[in-house]
Amino acid sequence: MYGATGTALDFGGWLASTADPGALAQRLDRELLAGRMPAAMRSAIVSAVNAVPASDPLGRAKTAAWLVLTSPHYQVER
Repeated sequence: MYGATGTALDFGGWLASTADPGALAQRLDRELLAGRMPAAMRSAIVSAVNAVPASDPLGRAKTAAWLVLTSPHYQVER
């Protein structure tokens, strides 16, 4: 198809939560993992999001989402 760009994700819903990495991890846990995120995974996500500058909310959202979506906890069908 002419002008096709592939899959595009909308991170807009998570951008407001990027100022608080713990809240962002909790939201992703609720929305993507049905509240089953292990504490160690939550801690790793918070650390990774904190490593991205607060001035880059999209980068923070992408980092957190990537960690959740590529985790075995998301990939396992329940």
